[in-house]
Amino acid sequence: MNMQDSLIEKLNTTFPDITLKEISKRTGIQLTRVFRILNGYEMKVHEYEKLDELIRSQSHTCSFSDHLKVYLKYLNLQSLDQQKNLERKYLKLIELNKFINPLSYLNESDFYNEGEINA
Repeated sequence: MNMQDSLIEKLNTTFPDITLKEISKRTGIQLTRVFRILNGYEMKVHEYEKLDELIRSQSHTCSFSDHLKVYLKYLNLQSLDQQKNLERKYLKLIELNKFINPLSYLNESDFYNEGEINA
């Protein structure tokens, strides 16, 4: 089961009696597009996000581990090259964050040793 099928299944279990018109109204996705999505047409990312947000707004119990599970599913659908590319991007973000907030990555002992500055 792919992520889209999983999301549609969650939508159906969270809102068993919701109409296409109500989904359209709550998400801002056109009615005919909602019909197509629920009948197997591939979803666009923003449509996935809107439907996921609709489900999460009902449950109110979205934990950090839930986000990690979704991300892990996403990674498993990607090729090895795409996974490595994402890893490089995240490592760059971590490096950039070190420049923005360097003290969060360094211990006090990295700067001082018995009153002297370490280089």
